[in-house]
Amino acid sequence: MGLDIHTIAVPGGMMGYANSDRVILGLETVAYGVGAAAGDSVTVDVSFTEPLPTTFQVFFAPQADITAYVSSQTAMGFTLNIQPRLATETIAAGSIGLLIVA
Repeated sequence: MGLDIHTIAVPGGMMGYANSDRVILGLETVAYGVGAAAGDSVTVDVSFTEPLPTTFQVFFAPQADITAYVSSQTAMGFTLNIQPRLATETIAAGSIGLLIVA
């Protein structure tokens, strides 16, 4: 049987969270399409049904040889930019796991 944990501590000097009474976690798998040519990036708009605090972080778990970064971040979503790790590669359609922490 698992153990419920009810306390989260933020170390001194670290950036605080927007909420002092909760941490928001979101898990999502996002599908993306095929790159047009070698080295081309693919963008995916990720949106939320409810707003998040304006300060949140996105962590990635790619399932392919890609890199990713976030742009256009708002409380209602962001743009996920996916690039091949090597400029000679073309992105194949796939999915990427996201962990969102606010």
